[in-house]
Amino acid sequence: MKTLAVACALCAAVLGSPVHAAEYAVEQTRLVALDELLWPGEGCGYWGTSPYERPFRYVIAKAKGEAVVVDGREGPVYDAIEGPVILIPGTAEVAYAARKGDLLVAVIAGREGPEFDEVGGLRRAPDKRPEPDCPEDYISFSRDGSRAAYKARRGDKWLAVVDGQAGPEYDEIRGGPLFKDAGQCTYVARKGDNWVGVIDGQETPEYGWIGSPFFSPDGTRLVYEASHGPREARESFHVVDGREWPGQPQRGCVALLDGRVIRGYSSDIGHEFAPGGRRFCYVAKEGEKWVMVDEGQEGPGYDGIYGACISSDGQHIAYKAWRGADPTQAEHVVVVDGVEGPIYGAIERLMFSLDGTRLLYEACPGPRWGRPQLVVVDGREGPRYDWVAAPSFSPDSRHFAYKAGKGNRVVVVLDGQESPEYDGVDIPRFSGDGSALVYQARRGERGFIVRNGQEGPSSADVGSETFSPDGAHFVYLAYRNPGVAVVLDGVEGPVWDGLEEMPIFSADGKHMAYVGTRKGQCVVVFDGREEGAYPSVNLAKDRNDALVVGPHGERVYTVGVGPRETGPRFDDPNYDEWIKTRKPGRRCVIVNGEPGPAYDEIVTYPLAFQADGSLQYLAKRDGMLFRTAHVAVSPP
Repeated sequence: MKTLAVACALCAAVLGSPVHAAEYAVEQTRLVALDELLWPGEGCGYWGTSPYERPFRYVIAKAKGEAVVVDGREGPVYDAIEGPVILIPGTAEVAYAARKGDLLVAVIAGREGPEFDEVGGLRRAPDKRPEPDCPEDYISFSRDGSRAAYKARRGDKWLAVVDGQAGPEYDEIRGGPLFKDAGQCTYVARKGDNWVGVIDGQETPEYGWIGSPFFSPDGTRLVYEASHGPREARESFHVVDGREWPGQPQRGCVALLDGRVIRGYSSDIGHEFAPGGRRFCYVAKEGEKWVMVDEGQEGPGYDGIYGACISSDGQHIAYKAWRGADPTQAEHVVVVDGVEGPIYGAIERLMFSLDGTRLLYEACPGPRWGRPQLVVVDGREGPRYDWVAAPSFSPDSRHFAYKAGKGNRVVVVLDGQESPEYDGVDIPRFSGDGSALVYQARRGERGFIVRNGQEGPSSADVGSETFSPDGAHFVYLAYRNPGVAVVLDGVEGPVWDGLEEMPIFSADGKHMAYVGTRKGQCVVVFDGREEGAYPSVNLAKDRNDALVVGPHGERVYTVGVGPRETGPRFDDPNYDEWIKTRKPGRRCVIVNGEPGPAYDEIVTYPLAFQADGSLQYLAKRDGMLFRTAHVAVSPP
């Protein structure tokens, strides 16, 4: 391998003079010929880095086999690398399955495990390589990467290998071993006709069927679903509370908490832990009635229970219930901590505030879901309207808002106070800090944004309103017919022919960028400043679709080099064939206005800065795979 300092004069001449704050040197390393590259294959992303220090990894062909390369370090040669190369969480190490003759081994952080006929569900497959989108869960890791587990087969028996140690043999292991949030390793296995759960090597009692074990959020309490007979035979439910109740048939579905059978219940109703794990509730059927069981205490019986929720502090539980054979004609109530509220004909959208101290829901006094309708907040009824919709609490739990209909007009209700009437209103939205309420509104043929009760300028239409993650900034689009403008914090930008990339904020909310089109060219607008015109532009985004910026606010995007190829619309019958045969043209990465080398394809996704402040990625050109680094040589 040879590292080169690349002069980008040719690319710069095509792209125009860059505007930049810090100077960057570009280093390019030739890695491997593409005809020697086995994985990832064509169309497979996720080659490269993610903040921070995620290693580059790929599989290459050797004279007598295949090897994994991680950040330029070549591993042992095996007959074949059979599965995706997995990054171990929290480390720069990898794991994969490899073939040795007729057998498979798992290689985890450079350490080779025992030989098996199958590893993690991957069979010996000398004539077929796994698809590029093969799931990366055939080897499981704890959240911090300190523990690893996979299932394996030797002959006709299955076992789990946890932290390098092979467990007991079973006739089947469903799925594979998984690590829970608190670090426990669990799986479900079959012994003859019965099933057991295995939690950190300890078996549960045997059942005819058993569901996947799960833990409370704090990892201290264990729950799983089980049946004394086959899963298909769970017609009846026996009721238990710490022990099996006398006289109940020994079949059906049961839930187990902390190793104790606590009650039969229907799995399609579900169960839930309160945040922190100190409270467990579920819905159970007793005779012909349904009850809410909260830490073993039964609530009143109803003909139906639905929509249960637990407050974020775990102190309150609320659910909707009805009495009557026909739920469309029944009496509906909200039950909070065992206390019934008023009777309504229908109830919807039950929710606690984020701090767990407030509760709201929609209600209809009459039968079915007709008129009038109202919103109940903290037990107090609001005004009656023809309809109500989209109620919500602010993130700080201090405010609530919803929209409501009055004849053919619409109002927004904030903390019980009505807005002016409009011809139409979109869903009201609070900022992340709860300090602002924003919604689209329409009066006649004109649309506008209303923020904290103040109407903005009107236009043919408005839309795509977005708060920054920190709630400090707000952006939306104003359509000018023709053209569209981006409005940031009430300040309108230039009118564009269209937008190639919609406005997005960085994860910290301090930066915003979009791509406008003008006379067939794409223009990057980064923090309000235009940065050149290109045939095509893609802003760098992280896995959460936030704008990628460097540690000092470095601006990053990829641009097309050369004329842009246009083709048929996606709904055209010729579109699929055009996608297969088109030649997209070369692209390059630009950092602070300075272009890197042009490539046939930039394969790293997403682009990300490393801990040392450099931007690194893999790219293809002329049959070779390259590693490229943009390294700052002067302070920003």
